Amino acid sequence: MATVNVYEQYFAADLTASGVPRKGALVMLTADSGGGQIRYEAAVSFFPHRDEEDFAVSYDAYYSRVLYEAEGRRSKQREAGFLKDFLPTIDALAREAGGRVFWDKPLREARTDGGQLPEFGRNGSPAEEAVRSNEKEESPAGNAERKLIAAVPELTTEQRDRIRKSAQAAGLSCRFFESPEEALPEVSDAEVIFAHGISLIGSAPRLKWLATPFAGVDPYTEPGVFASPDAVLTNSSGAYGTTIAEHIVQVSLSMLRQDPVYRECVREKKWIRALPIRSLRDSRIVLLGTGDIGRETAHRIKAFHPASLTGVNRSGKHPGDDFDRVVPISELDALLPETDLLILSLPNTTETFRLLDERRLKLLPDDALIVNVGRGTVIDQAALEKELRAGRLFAALDVFEKEPLPADASLWDCPRLYITPHTAGNLSLPYTVERVVQLFLENLERYAKGEPLLRQIDLKKGY
Repeated sequence: MATVNVYEQYFAADLTASGVPRKGALVMLTADSGGGQIRYEAAVSFFPHRDEEDFAVSYDAYYSRVLYEAEGRRSKQREAGFLKDFLPTIDALAREAGGRVFWDKPLREARTDGGQLPEFGRNGSPAEEAVRSNEKEESPAGNAERKLIAAVPELTTEQRDRIRKSAQAAGLSCRFFESPEEALPEVSDAEVIFAHGISLIGSAPRLKWLATPFAGVDPYTEPGVFASPDAVLTNSSGAYGTTIAEHIVQVSLSMLRQDPVYRECVREKKWIRALPIRSLRDSRIVLLGTGDIGRETAHRIKAFHPASLTGVNRSGKHPGDDFDRVVPISELDALLPETDLLILSLPNTTETFRLLDERRLKLLPDDALIVNVGRGTVIDQAALEKELRAGRLFAALDVFEKEPLPADASLWDCPRLYITPHTAGNLSLPYTVERVVQLFLENLERYAKGEPLLRQIDLKKGY
């Protein structure tokens, strides 16, 4: 009969995209193998399942191993039965965490070492051996292992398999973690990191390439954040156009059609039907930023038949067919008085900092709507709040000067304002995750061939 020991349990707050605390446990099963013992050790973690509202359990193959203490250790039948005995243990831990188990694959198939169950030493505590198993290995040729660390919890099993195969083709071993914090002990000799890795790059002196799954790169442009002077940074610009463009259309229509006011009326059980509304049709729309987000947004809004659709960028070059015209940023002041809807999708740089300041806000006509999905620093937030409270402008803000927006911030109860907590462009939409993976794999192939990487960031310019 197998016995189970739970050696370590821990809580780590806000390690998942939803912000729900995840619980983990380091567990070991000891079973009689006939002439000796087999010990099976695994780290399991619990977090909100992507398709369910309750908790789920994740089997972390890289923190799992079989430790043999018997002669004649290779018995697949014995190993299979042993792992089968372990399943109820994980089920019980999941129930203790308040959820159920969801297996993307059977336990045996979930292993990332090809099903080979290696032998490990028996010295040290289970927790120490769990770390030791991930230490640097040597290749058959005697060269140090080249490691790719991936810490993007939203990845599906199929996406991880594709990344692993591409990494192997590039001569890299690939290890997956559910958060950057989990990956931290592994990054000291990492060559490539695929993660939002601001907590990792200061501990990665051998890093050559950081691929962030996000489009924004402001945290990485601060001097000295990279331990490796040779590291290059790429972002995932081009993956977020669909989800952010849909968000822009949603909040714009909501504000123009007085949805926040109607919702308040419903809460107060008031039957009000005749509030004046506006339309995207015949509106003069300006998109400050004509990159992927701006282009995707223009493509969708054009179907609403606006009066004009004008793009603004640094060069004034036209990036596509959906804009009626594109002008350089030097013409912004002349454009603002003729703008009904101003959409901002700019990064945080020295050139964009408070680009929409108090003076420019006053250039906008009464009742103009501002939608910001870029960076909160592009707008003078205090000046905007003053205009909103004066009843002159409307705004829908997904980004803010300080995030999270402090609980005591006056913006929370500001009239004529639609707040979303930086949700326009996260990894909640499966399509976005798939696009992030496609962009990463495209660059991984280029990296293996020694070709220049796409979407490489100039750390001095910030874009």
